[in-house]
This record gives sequence, C-alpha cells and structure tokens, in this order.
Amino acid sequence: MSYKRSSKAAALALMLACAMLLAASCGYSIRQNPAISEVRIGKIRNMSFEPGLQDIFILSLERELTRQGIRVDRQAGYVLEGTINNIQIKGTAEDEDVTVQYEVTITGTFYLVAPGGKRKELRGRDNFIVSFNARGDLQRVMSSKEGALRRALDNLAADVASDVASARGVAEELRPEGPEGSEELRPEGPE
Repeated sequence: MSYKRSSKAAALALMLACAMLLAASCGYSIRQNPAISEVRIGKIRNMSFEPGLQDIFILSLERELTRQGIRVDRQAGYVLEGTINNIQIKGTAEDEDVTVQYEVTITGTFYLVAPGGKRKELRGRDNFIVSFNARGDLQRVMSSKEGALRRALDNLAADVASDVASARGVAEELRPEGPEGSEELRPEGPE
C-alpha cells in the first residue's frame, strides 16, 4: 500500500511540475518597472521626403511608451529626441509590367538625453520593412501606402520605446561623474 501511495504522490508531483512548466512557458512574464519612469519627447526631425511623418511617429511613440509603463511628461528630466532619416518605397512584385507590391523601408536615429546633457543612442536605427499590395485604383494604392507607412512608424516607435523601457544600465550610464551628479538625474518638479 505504501508503494502505491508514494507512486501516486510522485505522479501527482510530476503532473503539478509539468503544469507549472507549461504555465510558465505561455508567454507570461514578471514585468519590472522601467528604469526611467518618465520621459519628455523632444525634437523629432523628419529628413525624409514624406511630409508629416514626425507627427505620426510622435503619436505612435507616446502610445508605445505608455504601453511600456513610461509616462510622457513635458516636465520630465530625460528627453527622447531623434531623426527619421529615410523612407524608401520600392516595388517588389510586378504583374504584366505593373508594380503590384511595394516595400516600405524606414530608418531613424534616436537618443535618450539625461538632464546633465549626456546622450545615449537607442535602437531604432535598424531598417523596418513593411510590404503592401498595390492593386486597384489610385485611391486604394495611396491608402495602402499610408497604412504601410503607419505600420513601419509603429514598428520603429515600438523598438525605441522598448529600448527605453529595458534600459537598465542607461540611467547609470548617463549619470554625470561624481557623487554630486546623482541629484541631477532626478526630474524637476514636485516630489
């Protein structure tokens, strides 16, 4: 009898361990608070030939930062600034000598600037490629192009926001030299 009880207990423990392992691998994770709790969005320049991309990007960036648990505040000590360097739209597929699929590639350079003026380059300088189909009338093609540009900017904003949120070493790296410098990293305002 004792053998059956111990084997049942072992089987139960094994099933419990498997259930815990399965639950742990379902994509849930314990999320830490970001190292930088608030940031101000500074100057975002658009060096591409597509007008207004910086405005769309700023909205995407605000949304992504909030999703990452970072508050966007005009009084924040840390400033996020950068440049949308280039947008390329090139045809990738043709049908009877008419381009029917395009690819949008976007690049940018972004920095996190500490209150003391030190700068840290963030991700976001990679190419973000989004494809769209171009069949139908011109209005449908232009609408598809705008949607692809928005998705590419959303991807860029998500990458930059993720880098700010996971920047565990950034606060320390941007800290001015010396013990008196640690006070400068606190955002100004009421505590």
